[in-house]
Amino acid sequence: MSYLLKEQVKARIFFVRHAESSNNVIKDLISENYENARVPDPHLSEIGKKQAEACARYLKQKGIKPNIVFSSCFSRALDTAKYIQDEFNCKAQIVRELHEIGGLQYKGKGFRGEGKKYFQEKYPSFVIDESIKEDGWFFHEKKETNDQAYDRIKKILMQIIEISHKYYEENQNGPRPDFLFVTHGNFLDMAVGQLLFRQQGIETFIQHNNTGITAFDLTENDRYLIKYLNESNHLEELNIQTNEMDKSVTKIENLTLKSHQSQPIIKNHSQQNY
Repeated sequence: MSYLLKEQVKARIFFVRHAESSNNVIKDLISENYENARVPDPHLSEIGKKQAEACARYLKQKGIKPNIVFSSCFSRALDTAKYIQDEFNCKAQIVRELHEIGGLQYKGKGFRGEGKKYFQEKYPSFVIDESIKEDGWFFHEKKETNDQAYDRIKKILMQIIEISHKYYEENQNGPRPDFLFVTHGNFLDMAVGQLLFRQQGIETFIQHNNTGITAFDLTENDRYLIKYLNESNHLEELNIQTNEMDKSVTKIENLTLKSHQSQPIIKNHSQQNY
């Protein structure tokens, strides 16, 4: 038995890629044609709505009980997170730094996106990231670079560790917390790539289907123990064709990432007013 399995689990972390958006429906993925056809911030397609609903049901069937759902600011992520929140009647929070690689942009130009009032009206049950003001949430004039994204995601991975430990310290006699993050395919590729110590520039891609689920245990020694990647069994029941690669699950274990001091990106949920 691996010695890691003897370490106490402080929290379980779930990453869910958003459901199919109207951009995902575009069949011509040749770079220039796709860029001309896509929109900066699409909502879910009709298939995407079915995927999100199926994902939420599947999470409940697996016995997952998220204490809180975190979502990026993109509409496709928020719409997906809302299905999950409604299924579990749990807390939800919008986190600006969970956005897709590149950010909110079109042909390399950055967009500010929606402001605080929009999110309050469209997603009234969500706590809104304090950094989101009325003038929008994406603060770059140009597309985010891969180096900028790499640093951002590294900080998020460290912050998740800190949040989990704070929650555990405050609720030592309570059940293990489950935290669920709704984010994006390229974000997840880079996040898991960091945990696998993949060097930047290496030409590999870690696939996550629409609503694919990736799970980690966080142990007492600040280790990310990867339980599974891209679980998509819930899509089988839909019996529909999507513009995705084959559904699959990859199991990987015993990978470690140590935490470091950084400024909070995601607040300790016990400090929020829900």
